Amino acid sequence: FGTVVHSKTRIGNRVKLYPGVTLGRADIYRPAAESKFEGIVIEDDVILSPGCKVLCKAGVLRVGRGSVIGANAVLLESTGENEIWVGNPARCVGRRDD
Repeated sequence: FGTVVHSKTRIGNRVKLYPGVTLGRADIYRPAAESKFEGIVIEDDVILSPGCKVLCKAGVLRVGRGSVIGANAVLLESTGENEIWVGNPARCVGRRDD
């Protein structure tokens, strides 16, 4: 329901993708040919909570293995492994293995 996944997104194994998630470009105001966006990589065991947005402006944005992106968070940068990110813009508030 309302989930958007850009065609240049790679999604790993056992990823939980909830309703309202968006994975895409942060620079949609530019024509695609002028964008520096290269893609999004969602590694294994990631949780993308309801309503979160993962938006990449340039290069490849990577969500590290086992990370959690909180409900309605707006992630604009890559994460490490097992990190918990919340807010707008999202920031790391802890680790899943703590």
